[in-house]
Amino acid sequence: MNENPSQYCTVYFITGPKNQITLPVEVIKKLNLRKDDSIEVDVNENGQIILTPVMIAEKKIIADIKEAFDDVENGRVSDAMSAYEIIKKLGL
Repeated sequence: MNENPSQYCTVYFITGPKNQITLPVEVIKKLNLRKDDSIEVDVNENGQIILTPVMIAEKKIIADIKEAFDDVENGRVSDAMSAYEIIKKLGL
């Protein structure tokens, strides 16, 4: 999708007291967002804000990666085992 988002609509909004932004209905529709959807927010080198919808699968992968880093940081890891040892340890 190499289209220029500014050709769709121009909107102006102000952040709220908790630095939250309410997106206009036009933007919600153009991004095909629904309640509880997530969006990635990025700022390019020109200071433009880029909003990208995050798919559910991506959210799950991101959560799994964060959990893995948390496990490593908190010592919840062990040396690699053989497949047999892992299955035995899991009680399968």
